[in-house]
This record gives sequence, C-alpha cells and structure tokens, in this order.
Amino acid sequence: MNCLVQNFLYCQIRLYLILNFLLLFLFSPRFFDVTLFIRKVTTALIIYARHIPHILSETAGIPAYNGAEITMSLCILGIVAMNTIPACVAEQAKNSIIIALKRDYSIYSSGINLAIHENGTPNDWVTNTTSDPTGLSSINALLYKYFKMAQNCGFGPGCFPDVKYKNLKGVQNDTNLNQDPNYTKFRLIDGTSVAVTQWNSNCDVDWGESFQLKNVCGLMLMDVNGDKAPNTYGMDFFGFAFTKYGLVPLGSPLQQKGYPFSGFCNTDSNANFKYENGLSCTAWVLYNDNMDYLDCKGLNWNNGKTTCSDKSNGNNGNSNNGQGKVKDK
Repeated sequence: MNCLVQNFLYCQIRLYLILNFLLLFLFSPRFFDVTLFIRKVTTALIIYARHIPHILSETAGIPAYNGAEITMSLCILGIVAMNTIPACVAEQAKNSIIIALKRDYSIYSSGINLAIHENGTPNDWVTNTTSDPTGLSSINALLYKYFKMAQNCGFGPGCFPDVKYKNLKGVQNDTNLNQDPNYTKFRLIDGTSVAVTQWNSNCDVDWGESFQLKNVCGLMLMDVNGDKAPNTYGMDFFGFAFTKYGLVPLGSPLQQKGYPFSGFCNTDSNANFKYENGLSCTAWVLYNDNMDYLDCKGLNWNNGKTTCSDKSNGNNGNSNNGQGKVKDK
C-alpha cells in the first residue's frame, strides 16, 4: 500500500509492463495486435526512463536508478524483444492469411452455389467457340454477375502480380500466371486475385471419393493478398477444384488424384520438382486452422497430427459432404 501511495506512477508502469509481457508469452498473437502492443510497451518504457528516477529520488528510502541501470534494463528488454517479436509478427502474418482465405472461400463458394442454383451446373454455362474452345469467356461473364470485382482482366494481364510464383521449396514456376491465356482472371474489391480455368466442359474429371470430386471441371486459383509478397504456393496462393457442384479446397482427405495433399503440400526435398507444390495446402489451412506444414514435417490426414506440437492419433478431416469442416476463427 505504501508503494502504491508514494510511487503510484512507478508501480503503475511496472505493472503495465509485466501484464503486457504476460500477454505476449501466455496468449497467441492472433488475439491481439502485435504492432499496437509494441507501441504501447515502447511508450511505457520511455515514460519509465524519463520519470521514475526523479520520482524515486524524492521518495525517502528508495534510491533512484542511475543512467547505467536504466540503459542495462532497456538493453535486456531489447534483447527479449528481438527474440520474441519477429516470431509474433510472423505468426500474425500467417493468421492474416488464414482469415483472408476463409473469407474468400466463403464469398466464392456462396457465389458459385448461387450461380449454380440460378443457372444450372457449370457444364451448362459454357458456350464453346473456335477462339475459346473451353468456354472460359462464358464462365467469366456469368461469374461477373455474382462477385464484386474491382477489375476484370479476362484472358489478359493486370489482375495478378507480374511474377512467376514459387512453390514451397522456393522453386519458381515456368509460367507467369498474369500472362497465361489459359485462365480467365479478375480481382475482388478486397484485393484478392482470382484465376479460373476449365479443362472439361462436361465436368466429369474424377479426382476422389466425394460426388463433388468425381465431377471436376477445372481449377480456381486465389492469391489472397494480391500483389503483395511472398507470392508462393501454400503461403498466400491457394487452389480449389472447380466442380459441377461448387468449390472444393484442394488437398482434402478424400482427394486422391489431380493435386493430392501428399504430393502438393509437401516440404520434403523430393517434392521440390513439382512447380505447384503448395497449391493443395488449401484444405489443411481451412479445416485445421493453421499453416504448420511450413514449420514441421509429418503432418497428414491419416496419423491425426494436425499441428507441429500434436503427437496424438485420431480421425481428422471428418467431412461435411465428404470434404471436411472449416473451423471458425
């Protein structure tokens, strides 16, 4: 009580710092803004350094900190920050990608389901021409009605970063998606870049066990943060099976062909030759709510290990219509 009465500011700032650092170590960065946290702690440290020695010097029996002691304290806090804050920032960046992917999946899945309800299945959308044998122009025109697009590039450039995307091992693709005429491309008002291709106008390509995966038409690809880095499969770029009955995240537990999880969300060295390695991490992110495949090996749908720290066995990816259930943030 005497401390609180005589040194209110001193105790208040100390308690503030202690509580903030407890937040840093006890809670995931996803629950608070790391940038705001750093700003608040820095402000508190400046106040602490400027005012505490003066306050303590006027308080009987409590010696003031000298400049060397304050400098040493700030250095120690700086070292702690250097070792913890980068990890927090990286974790928050991953969390932002997860949130963006869930948002985009919800928007596009709902829009395509509505388009199917009102116009029939995608095999009925296509009008084949000599210049457009797969009917992508028809798909583009129809999807334009259901999504709030900031830009519609058609077959041309401008909706994706003008780079060649990399896979999870850092191997660069041999094709620049922004320039690829085999995809129709557009950009949402939130900055998400989207590309769609259709290989089969009958939508009867078989990729797996569910009725959706037995009726694949083509692919829908998304860069959830647009032109921003890292422009890498499985980090900000994700794929979906564009099926007769809606979108299915690539890499789901019931997908055995096409782009299965085992071969296209794999950081093992023997998978680095696949340009699209990382494209099928989509289902993992949506269903397991993490991107731990970037940090450790051995994650798969069969052994029950869904995080780097998980050592248990169990049944994961239990399906909703055979695809799994997306966790809410």
